[in-house]
Amino acid sequence: MLESEYLFHVSCANVLLKIPLKIPGNDSLRIPVHLIILDMIGAILFALGIFEWLTDINLVPAFLKFDMYEVVLIVLGILLMMPFILYLTKLVLNKLPSDI
Repeated sequence: MLESEYLFHVSCANVLLKIPLKIPGNDSLRIPVHLIILDMIGAILFALGIFEWLTDINLVPAFLKFDMYEVVLIVLGILLMMPFILYLTKLVLNKLPSDI
C-alpha cells in the first residue's frame, strides 16, 4: 500500500470513529412516499434510456422516439432521482455531530 493511501485511510478511520453508530429508539427514519415513487420512476427511465442506448432492442414505441431520446431518458431519470438523494444526504448530515 502506498504511503498516501495509508494516510488517506487513517484519516477516514479517524472521522468514521466519531460518527455515532447507535441510533436512538425514538428517532426513526421516515422517508416520504413521494420521494420513493419519484426515485422508482427515475430509476426506470434511467434504465430504459441506458437499455435503449446500448442495445438494438426497442422498448419505446416509434411514435414517442425523437432524435437523442435515449439521452433525454437518462437525464430525466437522473433528475427524478436527485430529490431522494438530496433528502437522504441532508438527513445524514443533520445526524452527524457538529464537532467533526
